[in-house]
Amino acid sequence: MIAPVLTGILIGGKSTRMGTNKAVLPWRDSTIIETIVQAARTITTECVLLGTCENLPDSLSEMLSLPDPRPNAGPLAGLCALLDYAPNGWCVLLSCDVPNISQDAIIALTGHITPDTKAVAYTTDQSSIVHSTAALYHTDLRDPARRALDADQRSLHRFIRSVPHTLVPADRRTERALRNVNVPADYTPPR
Repeated sequence: MIAPVLTGILIGGKSTRMGTNKAVLPWRDSTIIETIVQAARTITTECVLLGTCENLPDSLSEMLSLPDPRPNAGPLAGLCALLDYAPNGWCVLLSCDVPNISQDAIIALTGHITPDTKAVAYTTDQSSIVHSTAALYHTDLRDPARRALDADQRSLHRFIRSVPHTLVPADRRTERALRNVNVPADYTPPR
């Protein structure tokens, strides 16, 4: 198994559909972002935040937060920041809205790394949905990602499909781990 060297968590979104900052919503015994950071730290020894987030929990105040190289340019900008910062090797990119993400789901992706692959992501719904923000990216993608960002491309889905990649069909358990909390109907507050 090839172990990822670094995890980056995207926190710079506007949460427009949710109507509030979803990263800091309560989840189980903490917040969504704290839950994801905890899961990420079981995968890699280093975890960084990508972008900026208002009202970040105190428990995460000491974490390194990498600014987007181009503000308001979407998750591709966060990926560029991650790849620029990372030592050579594989990185995990996660969004701040997958609170059920599991170590098993990410480690399973590493089993699909080949010498020619530079990105590995799950697909659902007969491969039409690519989970580009719960995926692995190799640092060899620094230049292609930067060129895509400079060309004003914002779609990580399109970016993955433009580089050597492997798409892994998600089983039901993994689909549950990949569920996003994007709108109020997706969120069940703790009781």
